[in-house]
Amino acid sequence: MGDGQWAFSDRTARPTIDDVAHATAIHGLVRWRPFRIDSVNQNRCSLTLLLHPSPEYPFLSEINVTYHLGRLGLTVTTTVTNRDDVPIPSAWLPSLPRGHDTNDRRGRVGDPGQGVRRAERSPTTDR
Repeated sequence: MGDGQWAFSDRTARPTIDDVAHATAIHGLVRWRPFRIDSVNQNRCSLTLLLHPSPEYPFLSEINVTYHLGRLGLTVTTTVTNRDDVPIPSAWLPSLPRGHDTNDRRGRVGDPGQGVRRAERSPTTDR
């Protein structure tokens, strides 16, 4: 992203340069966005965000994050659904404390209106 922008599906994204010293954008497109609480119970909660197109990410998508605390620890399942009329790019990098590994789930989210991408972190499946 040498010139501060990138293109996908004939659309150009221009992320905000928030690390001015290095002229780069730091990850965190949805970090401060208001997720809707879908459900909460004793050991599970589910949150959803409808991400509308913007100059930083010009695609319509829906992000659902479910947290489940089980006997072996916390499992976080993220589902990104394409709500746009073109294929969309997706990269979901959950923030974890230093020393923990993350799955880098990059790629294209299927065909318009039906693409779904899931990423799951679990202490039992990601050792």
